[in-house]
Amino acid sequence: MKEFTPDRVKVNRAFPFMQNFPFNEDFEIEIANHPVLAMMYDEDFETSRKAEPRLINFAYKGTPTKVMVSILNNELEWISEKAENITKLDKISKRINRGLRSHDILLKRDISIEADEWLKQVSDRRSSLSQETFNEVIQTLLSGKSLAESAGIIRSINKLYAKKGVLKLSEHNLNIIYTYLHFRLVYTKLILGIVIASKISL
Repeated sequence: MKEFTPDRVKVNRAFPFMQNFPFNEDFEIEIANHPVLAMMYDEDFETSRKAEPRLINFAYKGTPTKVMVSILNNELEWISEKAENITKLDKISKRINRGLRSHDILLKRDISIEADEWLKQVSDRRSSLSQETFNEVIQTLLSGKSLAESAGIIRSINKLYAKKGVLKLSEHNLNIIYTYLHFRLVYTKLILGIVIASKISL
């Protein structure tokens, strides 16, 4: 039987469906620190023990580059509620795994587009968790670059997704786009894992 870290035990206690999370070998789950009084108390303090985790970090372990996805507790619950109507789990799982293993940026692009289509099931008119997350990631990857260079990389990403034109990129900028696509696949695998865990618990 797998032994869980104290953080994972707390997450499982707060969200029982997460006991069925299928990708434990790929993600390390921990509770994020918050500048909130209840979260700053000593571990033995009663409020700390009873407080529900507000932000959960999922660190992907299957890549040399550190990939971390943070999800708020209400977002985790919302994904769980949507899970019942989400389909095509086996197909997208196989495609994501292929994309994560591949070093071919065009294959990563193609599977990322498929992942985007699948993620549309985990959204509604008011909320799109993925788009907000992806915007934050590209902003982080472009930090420190000039406005012109950042705009050029974003144009290259759009052209890559549209499958139009030939891209002429430096190795550094190519690595940025590669990392961005890789993150999108990691993110989709995490959402898939939460959906599967929720469906098993139904």
